[in-house]
Amino acid sequence: MNNFRLLPVLLSILMLSLPTGCDSSKNDSRDRADGQGSAERAEHDIVLGEGYGPVSFGMSKSDVIAAVGKPQRELGGRVMEYLDHGYAVVLDRGGRVEAILCGDGSGGGILVERFRGRTLKDIGMGSTPEAVVQAYGQPDKRKAPAGGHITLLYDTLGATFSFKDGRLVHMTFRVPRE
Repeated sequence: MNNFRLLPVLLSILMLSLPTGCDSSKNDSRDRADGQGSAERAEHDIVLGEGYGPVSFGMSKSDVIAAVGKPQRELGGRVMEYLDHGYAVVLDRGGRVEAILCGDGSGGGILVERFRGRTLKDIGMGSTPEAVVQAYGQPDKRKAPAGGHITLLYDTLGATFSFKDGRLVHMTFRVPRE
């Protein structure tokens, strides 16, 4: 197995341990940007604090499989990778969805192209850091390691947005912790 391919997943899991809080003032509205509103998430809607499409935080592994099918690959019994769709579902020790990882944390590639999800504030792969800040306000933390990567952490939203060369290439979503 290519250790570099596993690295983004492991880094994202590590980021899940960051302390978070809850501030609903920045959360996505249940109303879609098109003004139509929706009681249920559409196939590619990301609703912060709730989930992505048919996958909701707190779902069991069997519920995820019933909703979106078997993953193409599983890692360590806790990561379900849907490579054809560019995302992975991370289960907690109790077997419930605790995070959804979207795109490719290494900075681009096929997973970024395959992931079609967008937040209700129209943030998706290719968005700029400025668009994320305009949609969600200033991040709780900002990291800019070498190599053209920038990461905006919204602990209060349970969201992390990672950019390479000014374009969104990876997102991590989890339930905000109080």
